[in-house]
Amino acid sequence: MGTPSYMPPEQAAGKSDKMGPLADVYSMGAILCCLLTGRPPFHAANPIDTLIQVLEREPVSLTSSNAQVPKDLETICHKCLQKDPNRRFQSAQLLADELARFFEGRPIQSRPISGIERSLHWCRRNPWIAGAGTTAIGCVLVTIIGLAIAFRQEVINTRLEPS
Repeated sequence: MGTPSYMPPEQAAGKSDKMGPLADVYSMGAILCCLLTGRPPFHAANPIDTLIQVLEREPVSLTSSNAQVPKDLETICHKCLQKDPNRRFQSAQLLADELARFFEGRPIQSRPISGIERSLHWCRRNPWIAGAGTTAIGCVLVTIIGLAIAFRQEVINTRLEPS
């Protein structure tokens, strides 16, 4: 079955038809994470909770566990650990090529995930909370706009009243 801490999300979800080279890239990223930080990207008190983390959480920043991890190496590792297999390196060779660029001091081709992408991932994993938050923000905005319109109308009415 595999070790939950190093298992890709598609395997943790029981989708054996989705297993292949991209799952191996994920597992190599999990091993790289452990080598750089001393711990796997996901680990809980029991295997089931670890599998839930693999499926639902994003890996933490490697630099939060080890400040000496270079940003480019963290970016490479996080690309391996993407939940969506299509966002990972498409082969172990492409991962090896990227690592070679890093170790040779050349610019890497991978880019870190943006804050917007990170937010969208969170919203997809937490749709109820995201929906409730969006609704609350919408209500606040409608209230503010309504108050601004009412205030403006009151100012206009005050100016039009005869003195």
